[in-house]
Amino acid sequence: MTTTPHATTVTRWGHHLRARGLLWAAPGSIVAVLLAAVAADWIATRPHFDHWGRVPAVTLGALIVAILATATLNRADHETEGSTPRPTPTAELAAVLGIATGCALLAALAITDHPLQRGGLEMARNLAGLTGLALIGASLAGPRLGWLLPFTYTSISYFSVARVYDNSPHQAVPGWLMFPATWPITHIAAGTLLLLGLLAWNLLGSTPRPRHHPLR
Repeated sequence: MTTTPHATTVTRWGHHLRARGLLWAAPGSIVAVLLAAVAADWIATRPHFDHWGRVPAVTLGALIVAILATATLNRADHETEGSTPRPTPTAELAAVLGIATGCALLAALAITDHPLQRGGLEMARNLAGLTGLALIGASLAGPRLGWLLPFTYTSISYFSVARVYDNSPHQAVPGWLMFPATWPITHIAAGTLLLLGLLAWNLLGSTPRPRHHPLR
């Protein structure tokens, strides 16, 4: 029985998806967004809370998705990945951006009430910035430790950024994650981090396979 080129290509892509963890990272990211949406709705309906109290849901949901998306940069199974052509940095980043973009759109559709105030659009902003931080962390410390940078930043921001935003405008850039998405400067900060993360991975993060690799 002969194997057609098309079947071989499909098999290689299947091996690549499995080796990079895309088969669990993508569904896991979708589940994280949906759980964040359910949690955000539940928080907003609790006594003494409103949509402003949804910050834990939209922040934690974005952090989980950013970590899952950038985890696909890790070559978890070298033997399985050895059956596929070597991915370029652009191809590696395409998977990350695909998950991040899809989840950002899903968040915007799932949390529609007050989207710029602890809602879907704010979660999309958070997701973009935290993905950039995760890419920077993966570029500097390796894909397995890339989650440390967004996790550390989120923890520090959550407990240190003042909640009286109009009285602390100087914190809008360093504390963009905690500020409402009604502040345009926070979108610029998150977008800049994402661009820096993409650039860092292209320049520092992606490493070629060793010369003895059969598909080098």
